[in-house]
Amino acid sequence: MMVEYKREGSPIPLSIFHPFWRKLDCTTPLSEVDTDVVDIGPEIALLLKRFQASNCVQQKEIKRILKKLSDPSANLLLEPTVKVHTRGRKKSGTKRAKALIEESTQREKSGFEYVLQSIQSSNRNEAENPIQCSQVQPSITPKREKMNVQRTRMLRNRIVDSSNYLNELPPFLAPYISNIYDVVGDGHCGYRVVSEFLGMSNDGWRDVRNDLLSEIEQHAEEYERVFYGGDRLDELKRALQCQTSCADTNYWMTMPDMGPVIASFYKIVVVHISKLQCLTFFPLRDAPPPIATHRILPIGYVNGCHFIRLELTPDAPLPPASRTWERYCSDVASSWATLYVDRMTPFKRLVGTDVAVVDIL
Repeated sequence: MMVEYKREGSPIPLSIFHPFWRKLDCTTPLSEVDTDVVDIGPEIALLLKRFQASNCVQQKEIKRILKKLSDPSANLLLEPTVKVHTRGRKKSGTKRAKALIEESTQREKSGFEYVLQSIQSSNRNEAENPIQCSQVQPSITPKREKMNVQRTRMLRNRIVDSSNYLNELPPFLAPYISNIYDVVGDGHCGYRVVSEFLGMSNDGWRDVRNDLLSEIEQHAEEYERVFYGGDRLDELKRALQCQTSCADTNYWMTMPDMGPVIASFYKIVVVHISKLQCLTFFPLRDAPPPIATHRILPIGYVNGCHFIRLELTPDAPLPPASRTWERYCSDVASSWATLYVDRMTPFKRLVGTDVAVVDIL
């Protein structure tokens, strides 16, 4: 047929072409486009209900996650600073590979995360072979040129840069932090902080666990009121009964729960400091001795999974007293907070609304 049209010299009529080849528009017809409206109303309502039923600390965490979802630029990942070479042959030398590793955009893992990873990959227990490392590393603070960051015990072949811990603490406290003492992140880090502060041996965390368990058992009725019933008290007692070299999350120290227990047994002042919550705990039963003999243990909580010991300057502001302590302390112990009013007042002026200073809502 085409030959006949060519022989006669006549044009080829459009009617002989298939309808598919006649159209010039290749886009998908509107009838085929998915016009369904995505409704997230029920999910938003469920999230709002969950938010309203949460306590202050949980609400702040939910708010942080929502902010991260709505504004990706607010996450902790950093843009790589390695210069990309677009000219010439690509080099595969060891220097470039090393530079790419050093410029990772991931945050520095805590010590416990490396321990947990090693446990899951093999049965070797790296926590049985720690090494000593107490080198002083510089850290950047807004008002001080240098700050000592010391690691009292480290896992073999893994040295974590502790200077980034300052970013996990309230910024206004940075000028008042003179030292940071890091410990092994093996699930016992909270108890290691206490034992290191008290000058115990390397395995002193076991003694601390036993001491706090004894404190709870000897004053069970008192702590049953403090923790609003026996269920929570039993959970804390089970969490303290761990003597293995590495502890999973069920046996970690929890704050502010253990704050009054530590303060009461060792008769010290315990200061809990994190990005989300700051509180001060005093002994529940004992009257305060002369203030010159007081021992203050500031415990920092960083990366959402690790405890460190902080050393504060003598003029450092202290968080308000825990409401749990205020409600259940004895009459003779109530004068502890009075001795620290002049240091708690500046803290209330400096702290922002993003840091909780209460533990009972």
